[in-house]
Amino acid sequence: MTTRVLAFQPWDGGSHRAVRRSIERHAEHRWTFRTMPGRGPRWRLRLAGLTFAADERARATAGESPDADAIFATSMLSLSDLRATLPPRLRGRPHVLYMHENQIAYPASPKTRERDRERDTHLAFTNLASIEAADRVVWNSAWNRRS
Repeated sequence: MTTRVLAFQPWDGGSHRAVRRSIERHAEHRWTFRTMPGRGPRWRLRLAGLTFAADERARATAGESPDADAIFATSMLSLSDLRATLPPRLRGRPHVLYMHENQIAYPASPKTRERDRERDTHLAFTNLASIEAADRVVWNSAWNRRS
């Protein structure tokens, strides 16, 4: 039996898109990807989990949500928000978090104002909460895992 994976990719641009395309080309499982354009990183990280879950609840109400054996999400969303607000039948499925990068070690842009750098510590804590909400965490590199 082929494993059915429902995947959430809130930043579908650049290297994040390349990872998704590689999964689609090479994975043996049956993947259904939900994506958003690669822009607005702070907003994606903060709101994408809630947005994806609301969309999935609407699909479930309409009878259009796929059955899934596992949930896969990338590090650009709050997995704790996603998991808590998905349709009930999906909440208990194994949740895999792919840490493409982490906001603890990710450098702030030189364009970011000092006030925003201080305020954005919540991004790092969002990643930590996502790690805690996951059944399994997959890191894109040993450096990322250690950082």
